[in-house]
Amino acid sequence: MVTWSQALGKRVRLGGWDEQAVSTTRCIQEEIYAGRLEPAAQLVDYWMEEAKVIQVIYDSWTEGWRGFLVDAGVAVQAIDAEFSRLGALLAFPDGEPFSADGRWLDIAESAGRLAHSLRANRLEQGEAIEQLDLLVEMWRQHVGGTNATCRLIQQQNLR
Repeated sequence: MVTWSQALGKRVRLGGWDEQAVSTTRCIQEEIYAGRLEPAAQLVDYWMEEAKVIQVIYDSWTEGWRGFLVDAGVAVQAIDAEFSRLGALLAFPDGEPFSADGRWLDIAESAGRLAHSLRANRLEQGEAIEQLDLLVEMWRQHVGGTNATCRLIQQQNLR
């Protein structure tokens, strides 16, 4: 399922275009349902590599927006106030204000626990799927808040 690519200098999923069109999340589910827990664990690790790429992009966007606004003459205090307002507006379901980095470590820890539990055969199939679903929901909330923050900043006049 996953192998090292010398050309890219990183792990990649095996398969042709038709297999690449299937999400890594779906591949993990299929491996769990088939009882192939080590390949499922490897795919969870790869899923985190995919997520890391997106996280790095969002980190650069956040800093890019800040830099753009400063260069446009917006006061740093106004920028900070707007990011705080957006954090409150886009709060996670538990009420914690949204931050582009806020849940990243939680996601990484959850993925690590899932991969290690799969490798150790410590989860029943239903538990493994449930933990995967929770991980995907954490990521969805994280990505959704970041996307919304970018859209809202784009729409605001902070001068």
